[in-house]
Amino acid sequence: MSTQKITSINNGLLDNDPPAAAPIPTNTLEDIVGDSQTNVVPVEAQVNGVDFDIPLWMHASDQLGEVDTVIAYIGTRPVGIFDFPGPITDDPVSITVQSSLLQQHGEKEIRYIVTLNGENPAESDPVTIFVDTVDPNLNNQPRAIELPADLPGNTLTPEYLSSHGNGITLTIPRPVDSRPGDTWQIRWGTSPTATLDGLVPDIGPINVFVSSLIITNRGEGDKAITYEIADRAGNFTQTSFPTTVNVQLSNPPTGLQPPVVVGAPLINKEMARNGVVVEVPTFTDYLQNDVVYCYWHGTYIGDQRLGLAPLFPLSFIADYNVVAAPGNEYDANVTYIVRRGGDDYGAPPASVEVNLTEPGVVNPGPGPEDPILELPLVKGTSQMDNVLIPSDRGDDAHATFTIYPGSLAGETIELYYGTAPGVLTDSYTVQGDEDPDFEVRLTIPWSTIDLYGNGQIPVYYKISNANNYKHSPSETVSVRVFVLEGLQDPVFEKVNANDTILCAHEPWLGVPIRIFDSSTLEPGDIVVVHAVRYTFNPIALVPGSQVDSSEYEVRLNDVQDGFTRELNLPYFGMYTETGGRGYVGITWSLFRPSSEDRGTSDEVRARWDVRSGAVSGTCVPGATRGH
Repeated sequence: MSTQKITSINNGLLDNDPPAAAPIPTNTLEDIVGDSQTNVVPVEAQVNGVDFDIPLWMHASDQLGEVDTVIAYIGTRPVGIFDFPGPITDDPVSITVQSSLLQQHGEKEIRYIVTLNGENPAESDPVTIFVDTVDPNLNNQPRAIELPADLPGNTLTPEYLSSHGNGITLTIPRPVDSRPGDTWQIRWGTSPTATLDGLVPDIGPINVFVSSLIITNRGEGDKAITYEIADRAGNFTQTSFPTTVNVQLSNPPTGLQPPVVVGAPLINKEMARNGVVVEVPTFTDYLQNDVVYCYWHGTYIGDQRLGLAPLFPLSFIADYNVVAAPGNEYDANVTYIVRRGGDDYGAPPASVEVNLTEPGVVNPGPGPEDPILELPLVKGTSQMDNVLIPSDRGDDAHATFTIYPGSLAGETIELYYGTAPGVLTDSYTVQGDEDPDFEVRLTIPWSTIDLYGNGQIPVYYKISNANNYKHSPSETVSVRVFVLEGLQDPVFEKVNANDTILCAHEPWLGVPIRIFDSSTLEPGDIVVVHAVRYTFNPIALVPGSQVDSSEYEVRLNDVQDGFTRELNLPYFGMYTETGGRGYVGITWSLFRPSSEDRGTSDEVRARWDVRSGAVSGTCVPGATRGH
């Protein structure tokens, strides 16, 4: 009786054909004891392909022109065709199988069919591989790492570390699908790379010891601890939920004293206008990464990192807007904190009285000029408005204006004549019973007019109470009493193209001013150069800032060649008050002894800026707080 042979409808093989040798995977992982998964495909090979060696089959093509063909299968699905032209000499031959099936979790049977030059196919025995695409926690976010039960308040101190083997032991919760060969890695703080890593034990707790050296190197403060676990194939869990510890390895800042408010116990409007300086006194047990934050009545005014060698006292400035924000009259609470990591250490506050209330209607701006005040009207004997002519020579002039609204008994009105701050010429004490249209009449003595000579002379009045003052806008009086008119403008010899005095000009060594006026000067004339300071923003005259040169007697050659006078100005070293920049105004006055005629030039201004990136903030040697 004959035996019927049955042929596969897929590949023409006979069911009782002898098998070819099974393929041998070469880039799967080695099997380990205790893990039922064999020939595990690593993550890289799931994407890039699994490599197999195939022992050279019997009767492999040995002639040119012949081609043997290998078809690889995953289960019953063909996933690759590989042609091997004769003569074939490699033994084994190698193939790489790539398929989306290699990215699907589970066991896979790999086999191949080899055909000799298009005839007589032979099917191999299968080999089983395991594709692992699921992380050890089954793609769920792992629980937070566990801290020791005896760690008080989740706070690490030197005492705790030294009593626990100079470190801390953490416990990683075992993942849901823990298998032999799993590994862990933890991150201490915000490090982008793992702080420690290791092998997950097959049984028992997953303990991780973090040494004091590692903890110290990561610094103090709140530290988030996270971990990840990976299986042998390279599937990482999500980053775990964090656990936070507070690391305190040094003594807290000690000896924190209340801040010192320069100008205390009373801050008036002029101090606020210039910026109130707050100083933090020295304290101990600081660290270089400590940061001091300073506050004026709850408003942040600056911070400074201490560094290795901080320069105490630390200085901060509360500008006008900060000081004025709570109101015109209040007791300011001034304080600072030292921040170390996530911990703040507060100093006792300082209390200082603030009084910004001016006479009359309060000027909402920083002042000192109040634009709503009426301008003074100046008249001499000629009765010309704000003009003095030769017929006024030898006589006093008078300035008049209506008393300001809201005046109170005891407040003082002072009249100033000349380039600011000018000369105080007269004053009036408010009685408190003046009518609203009461006219204030103040005198400008002839001696003062004579002192300034001809020119466009500013006149203004200042009103003061016990704490604050403000002044009117300046009225310009055209003085043409003397024959010496039209003096040429003075010239700054050391400025840049934008008329600015910079560090390169070294103005703290002197500011040279050139005078050249051949049409007016005569031998024997006496010349004095005058300077005043203006704030940077807004541009406002600073009362009391005038500096005068010594008198200079003009010589014959000065008339034709001109001459230079050097002014030693204190403005550039007054960094705390000025912020390192501002404006300087220059005039020069002329007195002719032979006729007692006088004259004053128009003012010429230059901007100055001596700020720098130095620690002191300025290029001026020995810059100090000015007044």
